[in-house]
Amino acid sequence: MYCFKSMSYIYMDESGDLGFNPQSTRYFIVTFLISEKEKDVDDIMKKTYRWMKNTWKKKQWNFFHSYKEHKKSTLKLLSLASKEDIKICTLIIKKKKIYHTWNSNTFYDASIWQLLEYCIEHNIIDKEKQYNFIASRKYTNKKLNNNFMEYIEHIASQYSQPIYVQVAQPTKFKGLQVVDALSYAIFQKFEHSNDIFYDIIEGSVVIYEK
Repeated sequence: MYCFKSMSYIYMDESGDLGFNPQSTRYFIVTFLISEKEKDVDDIMKKTYRWMKNTWKKKQWNFFHSYKEHKKSTLKLLSLASKEDIKICTLIIKKKKIYHTWNSNTFYDASIWQLLEYCIEHNIIDKEKQYNFIASRKYTNKKLNNNFMEYIEHIASQYSQPIYVQVAQPTKFKGLQVVDALSYAIFQKFEHSNDIFYDIIEGSVVIYEK
């Protein structure tokens, strides 16, 4: 049994697709947002919504998705995130460098495994702490989601790293909406050579490039 000193949070999101055809994205990116407190991340989203309400005169949003939001809203969220005591760790995969024979599930799981392993080995994730690992729901099939959660916990257990995994809709956790914006910013830099979003958070980002 683990003896935990404290609890922290890891929110995960990815950008790019898992395909290898000419229409596919050149990069696939996995991003972790690591925070000591859930409240710190929630506050980023609350302040963003407050700003959006005052700016766009709209009363309510179901959830924030950078791909669909106005550029100014994403820039505001990133600006708020850059001022918080959070860690952003991202895996950048240039897909032409890896095996095209991998199926999408294998590629997806292996990508997350590599980033999680990197964060543990480089002490970005603190072994003295318990983590809630929260990922956006990828599968509609309950069994596949359960397999994914067991897979992540198995990787962590090999390092005696206490992690509990949840798979949820972004509407349930504001941290998933924040990490979506972070992943979007990083993806825009690598896939489209658009630095306007990334420049705001650059000082907080640790990049693991494959």
